[in-house]
Amino acid sequence: MAFSVTPSATVPTPHEACDEATVVPARAANDEGAVAVSNGGRPTGRDRHGRLLEGEVEILEIVAECANLDDTLERVASVVERIVANAVCWIVLFDAEGRHVCRVAAPSLPRGFRRRLQDAETTSGRGTCSAPAQNDNPADIADVVADRALAALRELGLTASLGAGLSAPISGPKGETLGVLAACCRKPHAPHADDQCVIDAMARLTRIAVQHDRRMNALRSADARFESLAASVPGVVYQRRVTPDGDIRYTYISDGVQDLFGVSREEVLSDPQALFDCHGPTYRANFRERLLAATKALTMWDVEAEIITRDGQRKSTHAIARPQPQPDGSVLWDGIILDATRIKQAEEALRDSREMLRAVINAVPAKIDAKDLDSRYVFINDRQAEILGVPADEAIGKTADQLLGRKQGAHARTLDRRVIESGEAIPYFEEQDAGADGRPQRWLTTKVPLKDERRQVRNVVSVSLDITDYKRIKRKRKLLERQLHQAQKMEAVGQLTGGVAHDFNNLLAVVRGNLELLQEELGDEAELYELVREAIGAADRGATLTQRLLAFSRKQALQPRLTSTNELVSGMLDLLRRTLGETIEVEATLADDVWPVVVDPGQLESALLNLAVNARDAMPKGGLLTVKTRNTTFDAGFAADHEEIEAGPYVMLAVSDTGLGMPRSVLERVFEPFFTTKDVGQGSGLGLSMVYGFVKQSKGHVEIDSRPGRGTTVTIFLPGARNAENGVVAEASKANEHHGRGETILVVEDAPDVRRYTARLLTRLGYTPLQASDGKAALAILDETPDIDLLFTDVVLPGGMSGVDLAREVHRRKPDLKVLYASGYTENAIVHDGRVDEGVELIEKPYGKTDLARKLRDVLRGKEITQ
Repeated sequence: MAFSVTPSATVPTPHEACDEATVVPARAANDEGAVAVSNGGRPTGRDRHGRLLEGEVEILEIVAECANLDDTLERVASVVERIVANAVCWIVLFDAEGRHVCRVAAPSLPRGFRRRLQDAETTSGRGTCSAPAQNDNPADIADVVADRALAALRELGLTASLGAGLSAPISGPKGETLGVLAACCRKPHAPHADDQCVIDAMARLTRIAVQHDRRMNALRSADARFESLAASVPGVVYQRRVTPDGDIRYTYISDGVQDLFGVSREEVLSDPQALFDCHGPTYRANFRERLLAATKALTMWDVEAEIITRDGQRKSTHAIARPQPQPDGSVLWDGIILDATRIKQAEEALRDSREMLRAVINAVPAKIDAKDLDSRYVFINDRQAEILGVPADEAIGKTADQLLGRKQGAHARTLDRRVIESGEAIPYFEEQDAGADGRPQRWLTTKVPLKDERRQVRNVVSVSLDITDYKRIKRKRKLLERQLHQAQKMEAVGQLTGGVAHDFNNLLAVVRGNLELLQEELGDEAELYELVREAIGAADRGATLTQRLLAFSRKQALQPRLTSTNELVSGMLDLLRRTLGETIEVEATLADDVWPVVVDPGQLESALLNLAVNARDAMPKGGLLTVKTRNTTFDAGFAADHEEIEAGPYVMLAVSDTGLGMPRSVLERVFEPFFTTKDVGQGSGLGLSMVYGFVKQSKGHVEIDSRPGRGTTVTIFLPGARNAENGVVAEASKANEHHGRGETILVVEDAPDVRRYTARLLTRLGYTPLQASDGKAALAILDETPDIDLLFTDVVLPGGMSGVDLAREVHRRKPDLKVLYASGYTENAIVHDGRVDEGVELIEKPYGKTDLARKLRDVLRGKEITQ
């Protein structure tokens, strides 16, 4: 049902009419039911005001006691009926949508009337008694029965004897209409303004009651949800209060305390010590002090502790609480205690697993690392940390560029990017870098992607096996196989030539002896005498050839004695000049302190002469022949790579020419007997093979260095005499005087074994070596590492840039950088050949430790080279 009313013309504001001593009625004085203030039929305004205040207090007390809302509404309606004479009051509340009545309070109305109100549908969705509901203003009703707009209530009005009425909306905090409070007198009359004041005041109190009920319901719902949530937490939810005098009490604790500690919540709420007793003595001893300190500082409480429950179980707990200071000076701690037993066990298991995994990874003889998508290290093992030269924890977060250098970092980043973009591994490829000692190291590397659950690459893992020794052994094995093959071939040829030479010598002895006897018998027969003389000369040449065969087969009868190499060379210079002719210049560079050697001087002279003759044949248009001597020492590393060499002191005799040079294919066979590049009839091919056999038989070593158009250097190393050991020690002590002071030296050498040996030697001499295989790589290193003190480069380099070209380019960038050249050719030959500028600093190969140490110090100090 629905009805509407017309609002009264003028309605006083709440309490306004009640404050007047005399109330002017809205209708004529003779209206039935209207009582003047002076006639005593109605209470005065002051009395009504007092009753209203009493009613308000009564209602507020009911609300404060959190009474049932239905009871509160009934009391409000009763208060209205007490104050408004002969009034019947009812209150209706609407549902959330405002379309239906959800609650009715009408203590003086028949039950049927209340049911009709309960079933009524609001007009325009705004509520019963539509006038106040629609325009949110009070409204009066002159006669419920006579008002046509209220025809629906006519029957009820007659039954309940309803007359004039007043109503007021019950508004919510946002202006929405919660319901309507209405009051009707039992006889028709015009309502008084002070009655509307009562209605308005009670409507406001009703709103307070409704809102309070809603808040209490929300609070009870929140409490229920909190209890449900606290019960679902795998631990204990609590609140404790710490007072300024240090008293500690729990104001709330969840039922989880029984499961975690074995103590009931009632026990803890009555005595917190019941909870503290479950902790160990150490925790109990300092708990109070720690809590009071945290309370004073208002810092977070974050504590892990071991407990023993009442049934004897050992558990791990983790307590977290936040302080909330209160106006009375106390502090409330809202917190939670979690059962961390499984977490602790999992952490310990994970820690053990990680330690085992790290131990296994560190035990693997490989460097292992993992990088993120930005090439930053997230893990490295100990081997990798050793190679990088930094502790493992310091490497984490750094990029490959920071730890490997720009060049290696860029290379690693390129490969990492390949793995990230393709999602595929790069298996088994070789890499090279400098180890912690500066020596090059070879690695067999595999890069694999580490993917997440979505199959997206999140890390790149690299595993690199050190194959440096494997490569060295492999190279050495190949070298030994080649040497063995060569030795077997030489041995076979040597046995053949040795046997032939022995028998041939016997035949030559008979032939030459008989020819000499025949020469004596011929007397004056000059023509026959000349024939015999030529035959004897041919026999002598055959004997010389035989001697060479014996030398190659190492079966000649040597007569070694203590020999000065310098004196032997000096004594042969005139012979060499006559033998080589006027188009070839002969020079000697002889060190003053050369040790003596034990050797057959005649064979040494023959070897030197053979080398000179070969040099002459290589210089058909003339040139320069240089003979040089100096001391050197072979270390254990060099001896290990050359099976027939023993470590120790040696004297070097080098013969260099500026001739045509030889390609590698010829160099591999030059020491073979009967091998020659000359035309048929122009050479026996036994000259170098004789030198090779003589040196090996004398326990020495021979090397040959030659390139087409660059000339040839043959270097003989003969063991120094044992009585020269003191001199060796003295030289070693001098070498110590010439040690480096950490200067950085850039070594440029295309031969890997020579480059490695040089870097190793420089490190032992106290320098910091950097290595490059050609001029382009050297310039790149120079750009990345500007603090280089000296460039140590070979004269002949691959790639179209010689050592001289490299030095010229380096001086364009760093004019003051010192340069030292190394060459297998003599210094004089290079100077006269015009391939380096005049006044360059040069050390010849092979160089020893003492010579290199002295040379480096001289160059770095800017001194002139002295031999």
